[in-house]
Parts: sequence; C-alpha cells; structure tokens
Amino acid sequence: LGLCNNSLNCYSCKTVCQFFSSPSCHVSTMDLSTNRLEVVGANYLAELLSQNPPSLRNLQLQFTLLHQEGIAAISRALEKNTTLQ
Repeated sequence: LGLCNNSLNCYSCKTVCQFFSSPSCHVSTMDLSTNRLEVVGANYLAELLSQNPPSLRNLQLQFTLLHQEGIAAISRALEKNTTLQ
C-alpha cells in the first residue's frame, strides 16, 4: 500500500493502522514515507506492530518526523514483532 507523500498525519495513521489490524487485510507492504506521522502516529504504529499483523511484511517510514520518543515506541514494538522481514 503506497501512501508515500500523501499529507497523512498522525490521525490518518490511526485509520491506516486500523485497516492493517483487520483480519481481512492482505496487504504486505505499507509505505508511509514523507508523511508527518510524528509521535502520536508512531504510537499507533507501535500498537499495530505489537499485534503482529499477519500480512504486513514490509514497512517504510523514511522522513516521517517520528522524533526520538516515536522511534523508541516503534523499537519496543519491533522487539515483539515476528512478521516484518
């Protein structure tokens, strides 16, 4: 799912994460690069990654303004995640 450079914000990220947490989602790649997700969006992503969404294999987050706190939240979630490659 290519959402790169789509003016998404942290609340848009919440909607995208809800989509990926659905059992009917079969999308394997999510590209959120060049969007202003910031810390709140990073927390939504961390929650999603902690749930190990079965279809998600690749996640792109370049230039998303996650800040140190957001990166830390995602890093903790990745320790639990077994689906990303």
